[in-house]
Amino acid sequence: MSDWKTHVLFGIVFVALFYFLFTHKQQLTLIDLKFFIYIPLLFFFVQLPDLDSEHSFIRRLLNIIGILMIIGFILLTLLLKNNIYILISTIILIILLLSYLLKHRGILHTILGAIVLSLPLLLISFILFFVGFCGYISHLILDGKISLY
Repeated sequence: MSDWKTHVLFGIVFVALFYFLFTHKQQLTLIDLKFFIYIPLLFFFVQLPDLDSEHSFIRRLLNIIGILMIIGFILLTLLLKNNIYILISTIILIILLLSYLLKHRGILHTILGAIVLSLPLLLISFILFFVGFCGYISHLILDGKISLY
């Protein structure tokens, strides 16, 4: 089983290959280096299939970020007297709790999981969706487990 560093490295190479193939570049130019601004997004999506793994890097990271966000939104609720922040905190808490109920290498290790979790990026831009989806799929390829659902 590959560690998170191997997944990230493979994901960068995999997505860069497809990125340059689909942009039909014969040679690399300075403009093409804009690909590297997508690396933080790629890092996140390459790790996302392991959110259901108890000891994964992405789960620990998202737990810390999620808890900090919940605390921040509760403070905003108290300061601004706006209940929308309690709703946002509750949604974040539900997502964090749901990650504990998922079976490792279950629904998150499928093409359906890749589509569902990458799809919101399509609302922003196709290239973000493309990078997220390909990064996610690279994780499945490296794990040797690709199934539709």
